[in-house]
Amino acid sequence: MAPPSESSQKTNTTNHTLAQPHEADVHSTKLGEEIVIVDTVDPVSAPEPHPEGGYGWVVVIASFWVHFFIVGGTSAFGVYLQHFTAGQIFPNASNLSIAFIGSISACGLPLYAIPAGRLADKYGYRPVAIIGGALTGLGYIASSFATEAWHIWVSQAVLFGVGSSFAYMPAISIISQWFEKKRGMAVGIAVAGSGVGGLALSPLIRLLIRLLEWRWALCINGIVCLVATVVAALFYKTRVASKRAAAIDFGMFRIWDFTCLYIVAFFNTFGYFIPFFFLSSYAVYYGISTDNAALLLGVLNGASAVGRLLWGYSADRFGHMNTLTVTISVASLSVLLIWPFSTALWSLMVFAIIFGSFIGGFISLFPTVIAELFKTKNIASINGMLYSSFTIGNLFGSPLAGLIIDRCTTHNSDGSTTINFIPAILFGGACMLVSSGFVLSLAFRKRQAEKAERTAKLAQEAL
Repeated sequence: MAPPSESSQKTNTTNHTLAQPHEADVHSTKLGEEIVIVDTVDPVSAPEPHPEGGYGWVVVIASFWVHFFIVGGTSAFGVYLQHFTAGQIFPNASNLSIAFIGSISACGLPLYAIPAGRLADKYGYRPVAIIGGALTGLGYIASSFATEAWHIWVSQAVLFGVGSSFAYMPAISIISQWFEKKRGMAVGIAVAGSGVGGLALSPLIRLLIRLLEWRWALCINGIVCLVATVVAALFYKTRVASKRAAAIDFGMFRIWDFTCLYIVAFFNTFGYFIPFFFLSSYAVYYGISTDNAALLLGVLNGASAVGRLLWGYSADRFGHMNTLTVTISVASLSVLLIWPFSTALWSLMVFAIIFGSFIGGFISLFPTVIAELFKTKNIASINGMLYSSFTIGNLFGSPLAGLIIDRCTTHNSDGSTTINFIPAILFGGACMLVSSGFVLSLAFRKRQAEKAERTAKLAQEAL
């Protein structure tokens, strides 16, 4: 069914009837007893009701596999980092320089999010995602030829970085076109792929490194990632035609909801990857075997996968903003109050389960809150702008933690080394706690706005 032309837009006149604020962009003026509603929505942004299923589930499964290999692979990169550090693969490389490998691979996704979202809205989700999947796989393969740490920086920053963003933006944006009432659950299933990916890939990478060495592990990782993500992208099908807009609309920052979400993600990402990148090294330092350390990382990712499903489903019942507030708050408190006191395998398992399950809520609920506040028109472009807030935290969060660990490492006269991880842990937890404060203020503002809207509606009905 072709979208109506510009001429089909019209002015509707009703008696005391207002358009639903989330269904359309409206301007209204009161003329005596009459409310004049001027509909300014582009017709392509007001499609038929969401199917809430059907082919939408195929799209969810395709998005799941992209999350499995793109984000799950990034989360599992801590296994490579631990091997690079413990095996002295790159001589004289510090914790800071090794941490930059992981952070560069993580920051590429938000760094290129704005052009990725813009291109997906302009040229289609499928071709952009196919290019992204191919580049991501090639990034892993190129890294397998590295002889210096900076070689991996380049391959991860360029090939993997561009590829992951081009693959991810369509994957996270397309689901909102198919679901509204079940959006939390649908997005939760899709983003659970990253947790399941981390859970499955961490021990597999450890096994490949042991059997074939790290170069072949990266090469195999890249080939599988390339094939899986490209095939998944072939199943994308969009329902909403996007209106061409400016690549960067700085006017969005005048909207407090947008700015507040940007700040939430900015601070949260400074602490997000620290457990994923350093929990394995922390565990080995306290006498836990490398296999059990890799298992901890797998449990962390597995708990994250379960959390994404659990909190996505809960958000459909209790509100996406409310659930996002709870998940970020509990995750930050677990870093501050549990991790610093955990030195045994069982206590680290407890931390991994709690942190993983609650931080998973941030991954599944952040895109649903965006869709709830800004709807589906040009959603990839809006997602791109908001996901760009991850860049600084993803790039510098873990390296700053690595730098703090380096500064807090003491080389004793007997040749032993004493490492104090606590300052780095507290740094990450504090950043996440700031994020939880902003999301709490956003949730409070949203409740106040809903209350005012209900009051105005009751007053109007009483007239």
